[in-house]
Amino acid sequence: MTGTLENPVIGELNATGDPKIVELVKQFNSLLNGENKLANASLENPRQVKVYAPTIIAGEESRTNTAFGTLTTPDEISGIVVPTNGKIVLNYRAHVKQSVESAGAVALFLSTNQVKNHISEKVELPLTGAGTSFLIVNTHSASLGLEGNSVGGSTPDATTGMVIATGPMELFAAAGTYTLSVQFKSSSGSVTAKERKLFAEVHSATGV
Repeated sequence: MTGTLENPVIGELNATGDPKIVELVKQFNSLLNGENKLANASLENPRQVKVYAPTIIAGEESRTNTAFGTLTTPDEISGIVVPTNGKIVLNYRAHVKQSVESAGAVALFLSTNQVKNHISEKVELPLTGAGTSFLIVNTHSASLGLEGNSVGGSTPDATTGMVIATGPMELFAAAGTYTLSVQFKSSSGSVTAKERKLFAEVHSATGV
C-alpha cells in the first residue's frame, strides 16, 4: 500500500467522500489472499481450529482377524496435519459386538502407532464380559481413552440431539500428517460394528 489514505468525514459532499471510500475498499481488498483472509496477520490470540470431515458409517461390517485392522469401510480420517505444539481432539461412537465371549477388542491408532494413555499403556478396549450382544463403544476424556457400555447397545442412535461420547479425547503428536483410525481384532470368531461416528479436529496456537 502506498500513499496516504483519507477517511470520509461526516457531512462532506458525496463527490468528496465517495472516492475516499472506494480507495479504502480497493486497498483493503489488495491485502486479502485467495481464502479471503489477511495474510500474515498478527493477532493477539492466534489460536486456530481445523475441523476435518467426519467419518460416518451406518452399515454393519465384521472383521475376522487376530491382529488389529480396520473394517471393510475404515473408521478413519486421513490427512490430519498437526503443526508444532498442536493437538488432536477426537470423538468416537459405535455399536460393537463379538461372536465369541471375551475374544474381541477395539483400539485407536494414529497412523501405524497405537494410541497410548497417560501412563504409556496402549489404549485398547477388550470386550471382556460383554457377551455377544451389541454394546456402545466410545471415547472417554479420562485416562482410559475408550469405554464400553452395554446399556443402549441394542437401541439405534437418535438422528438428532444425542451425546457422542463420555467426552473428547485429546492427543499430542509431533508435527506431521497423520491418519486417525479405530481398529478391531478378535482372538476367536469375529467383531462386528455399526452406527460408527468418528470426529477429529486440530487445535493450535500457531495456526493450522
